[in-house]
Amino acid sequence: MIWHSKTDLERLGPPTRKEMLWVAIVFLLLVAQLGGEIIRLVDAFNGQPLIISKVLGISSTWDASPVQYILGLVFHLVLLILLVLGLWGCSLWLQQWAYFRRR
Repeated sequence: MIWHSKTDLERLGPPTRKEMLWVAIVFLLLVAQLGGEIIRLVDAFNGQPLIISKVLGISSTWDASPVQYILGLVFHLVLLILLVLGLWGCSLWLQQWAYFRRR
C-alpha cells in the first residue's frame, strides 16, 4: 500500500486542522533533517570527517578507524531510510487532505 485507496479515504474521513498543522510541522522538520543528513554524507565522501554526533562531538575518518567510519555510514543510511518513511507518512495525510478538498 503506497497510497490510500478510495475506500480507505472514505473510511478515514477528512483530517482535522490540528492534524494537518502537525503534518506541516513534521514535514518541514523531516525535510530539514534530510537535508542535514545528505550534507553530512556528501562532506564525508569529499574527505572531511564524518560527523556522527555534533552534540557529543563524535566524528570519524576512514584513516583513524575504518570500522567506526563504516558504522557511522550505516547509522546515517538508516536515518535516511527512517526520514524517507516519515515523509511517506506525511504524504498519506496530504493525500487524504487533497482527496477531501476536491470533494
